[in-house]
This record gives sequence, structure tokens and C-alpha cells, in this order.
Amino acid sequence: MVVHDWYTPSSANLNYTGSGAGTNYAVRGFNMVGNPYASSIDWEQFNSSSTTSGIYGYNISTTIYEFNPATQNYDTYQKGGAYTNHGRRTIVSGQGFFVLANNSASPQLIFNESAKTVNQNTGLNLLMDTQTGLNAAQIPVDQHLRLQMAIPQDTINTDDIYVGFSSSYKPQFVIDEDAENKTGNGKVSLASYTSDSVRVSINKLPLPGLKQTVIPLFVSARAVGNYNLQLTELEGVASIYEVWLIDKYNKDSLDMRKNPLYSFAISTDTNSYGRNRFQLVIRQNDSLQVKLVDFTGTKSQTGSQLKWSTTNEQNYTHFTLERSTDGGANYSIIYSNTSNAQGSYSFLDRSYSVGENIYRLKMEDLNGNVTYSNAVALVYTNGLNGNLTVYPNPTTGPLNMIISKIQNTTSSSGNNLISGNITAPTTVTNNYSVKIVSTSGVVIKTMSTTNPNWQADVSSLMPGTYIVQVANQGDNALVGQATFVKL
Repeated sequence: MVVHDWYTPSSANLNYTGSGAGTNYAVRGFNMVGNPYASSIDWEQFNSSSTTSGIYGYNISTTIYEFNPATQNYDTYQKGGAYTNHGRRTIVSGQGFFVLANNSASPQLIFNESAKTVNQNTGLNLLMDTQTGLNAAQIPVDQHLRLQMAIPQDTINTDDIYVGFSSSYKPQFVIDEDAENKTGNGKVSLASYTSDSVRVSINKLPLPGLKQTVIPLFVSARAVGNYNLQLTELEGVASIYEVWLIDKYNKDSLDMRKNPLYSFAISTDTNSYGRNRFQLVIRQNDSLQVKLVDFTGTKSQTGSQLKWSTTNEQNYTHFTLERSTDGGANYSIIYSNTSNAQGSYSFLDRSYSVGENIYRLKMEDLNGNVTYSNAVALVYTNGLNGNLTVYPNPTTGPLNMIISKIQNTTSSSGNNLISGNITAPTTVTNNYSVKIVSTSGVVIKTMSTTNPNWQADVSSLMPGTYIVQVANQGDNALVGQATFVKL
């Protein structure tokens, strides 16, 4: 069913007022339509791709506006779940509402049978549902706040705004991201402004980084008197973010996380209402920012053991471990995961490379802020034929050495071949001679061992570079050698 404006019944397009003299900008693009079916329809079926499916809109905003005769304000619902006041996704049979044409390029609205829904709101409240039922019917939307203006002790005459947060949102006005404020004639009126000064009911923007975000508010009332501003919802916004209400008229401020209700008066003074009195300020609390306590790396027989701990951590911090094998010129990712708010973490890198491995930890906060840890360098030195590894390197005292077990392929007669067949490898137990030699060739220590996993204390050595040489005592064949640094 194609929607036709009553005053242009021959046109399949909705109206969008021009830009000439006398144009009423306040109503530009607003078209009143109605649910044509003897059934409820679901605005979540709105789409811009198929003319024969759901509710098709071309150059039509995803937000609908419903006039509330009880408050004489407009309630909004935006596809995706954002709403103000009593706006909702279910539009009952015969209900009228406004849609907004985005421009004059042939805006069109088509209702199809598939838009119908079996959901039927019931109750005594306006728009045929209770507030509890309305809330249950909405699609959950994370990270948002809702601010309501009301007359004290009056639960009917209210108006509210929705402010949503995501790193993908823009602070400027964006069609289908934000929703313009359509002014009614209610006893109270509340709106906010985008960064480019568009007055909106639904305002979506990114959470602030190191700088605070200031959201100007518009407040108005039909009569002088006392009014309230109340933070009725604060969902999904991490505790690191403070929400302050600034009253420039009274030179006052309020932390709305701790005190969600603010009372004020509107008088005949034009500065006591309008755009220039109130602001919402969203900012990070520096004392609650996640901080890295330490980041360490040690060598073990199975790989590089990396550990780190944090404070003020929540489950929105993202950790990425990076490794460089070219002196820090380039890094590759070896581990990535979101924190679990436990504060202490570890990761074993089994794929380290021979030579210097430089590790660093990247921490990304929920608003995209990135910080890096100190760099940790671990050096792995394989000896001759890859038979020898020493760690930690550098070291202040303990020095571990791993001698790879040498496998000989022999027969019972000592020959490698018997009737053309090669026997299975057998492991030979060796006695090893271990020498620690200075770079000038002076032998500092001499030891022997039969254990391929060997440890020594080199804390008595002078700081510098040394060479470990391992030979087989049976034939004095060099098994391997490696260098280490004594700190």
C-alpha cells in the first residue's frame, strides 16, 4: 500500500518543503501517515531495500513521531530501539503518526502485509500500553542515558531525551543516527543539541576520551514555577564516566550518578529557560582509569612467560600482546583478548624465535584510547647445531641451560646399516663438560653434568658477556655454545 498525501493524492511521493521564501523549516519533511491495517504493525520491519517487504521507506527517516494528547508533546521511536517518552515499535490499527522525509528526492513510504504483527498492546495508558509493557517491548540498547523533565508531583506532564553512546557515532547530526526534536505544546519541553547545533530528542555520540563532552540542553515550560530534571536511566555506561548537570543560571553543578534529581525554577527571566541555561557534561574520572601495575617476562623451558597486572580494571579493557624480532621496528600480534576484570593475567609464548624477542602490551579502553607498556626483551641463543639454550638472558645470578638430547642411529655392531635397513634411533646418555669462558678466551668456570637440564649460579661473575661451551666428555666433541649477559 503506497502512502499518498491527502492534498496530493495523485503523487506517490511524500512532501518535503522547499527552501524558498516563506518555507516553514520547523515542519520540513514531516508527513502525517497512519496504520492502514486492522492489525498492529511493527516499525522494526522498516527497510529501504525492498518495496514488497515490511515497511519500505525511500529517503524516509527511521524515526517516527507520535503526538501524545495527554502531555501534548511528541513521543519518538527509532528503529533499533531508541525512544523517548512512550514511543514504541508497535503501531496499533488506525493510529496516526509522523514520518520525516530526509530530502525532496522522491521520498516514499509503502506498507506491506508482512509488516503486521500479532503483538497487541493493552492497558489503560496512552498508546494502549503501560510503561512497564512498553519497556518490555523495546529492543535493548546499550550505553545510554535518559533525562526527564517534569513538574514536581506530576507523573503525566513529562518530557525526556535519549542520549546514546558508541565509538561509531558522530557528534554532529546524522540522519537515522539522531532524531530531530519535534516541538509540541506540552507543559514542559526538553531537548538536547548536537555539536552542530541541531535540536534533537535522540542524540547519539561517542564517549569522550581525555577531553570532556558538553551537551547543551533546551528546557522550556508553559508557566513559571518549579521543575525537576531527573536522570531516570543510565545503562551500560562504565563507572569511569561521570555525568554532571551544569546550571549556568544558578552557577551550580550536580553529579547525577550520585544525585539523579535536580530541582530548579523557571521565572520570567529569559535566561532561566531556553538553550543557554543547562548542560550535560560527560567526562572521565582520572582516578578510575585503568592503570598498568607491571608487565614482566621470564624465560622457561616451555617458552616466554609473560605476566601483567592492572588496577581500576573493568571488563571493557582490551589486551593485545605484541612481539618484535627485528629490534622493535615491527611488531606482530601473538595474543588478543578482552579483560575479565580480575586484574592479573599471564600468557605463555611457545613460538619465540632464536635471538632477541621484544614484547610489549597494548591496552585499549572502551573509548578507543590506546596505551603501551614498557618493552621486555628476552634473548634465546641456540648453540652449535641448535643443541644448546641458556636462560634467563640477561641474568643477575641463576643461569639455566638446556642441552638437546643427542640421538645416534646405530646397530648392535656399531654400524649404521645392517642388510640395508636403518635401525630405530636410540638415545645415548652423555657426560658433559661445561665451561664458562670470557669473551677474551679465559676459562672462568669448569663443571660437569649428565643432566641435560642444568643450572648454575653466576652471581659472583663480574657484569659482562660470557660464553657457555658444552662438550661431550667421551670424545671431547663440542655439543654447542651460547652467549649470555651477566648484569
